[in-house]
Amino acid sequence: MNEDAERRIEEARKAAQRQKETDEFLQSLTKNDELVKPIYNPEAWALRNQAQGAANRGEYPKKDCKHPFAYLEQYVDTDPSVKRKELPTNLFECTVCHSLLWLVDPYGNVKSDG
Repeated sequence: MNEDAERRIEEARKAAQRQKETDEFLQSLTKNDELVKPIYNPEAWALRNQAQGAANRGEYPKKDCKHPFAYLEQYVDTDPSVKRKELPTNLFECTVCHSLLWLVDPYGNVKSDG
């Protein structure tokens, strides 16, 4: 095997290991756990991670809703501490069932915010 192929295989192995460790960490959290640094002004990524962690632990209520597109509300980023100007984020809420939703590509990569 050439060096480039070995490097790509090693990067893929490390990425898979990081994802596994992240998943295990999120699943190990309980609703009584406290974070070292409280989040007073959470960004979209923090809300997505919280929802995904709760779903992995079985704490996010599963709802029988088709999340009609016409009833989705998009969150905007208005964090005054960093002077954002109501930029749209990759975070939506179904106004029917109040589930949080976000866009991912076919490979499971979350679309970036902004």
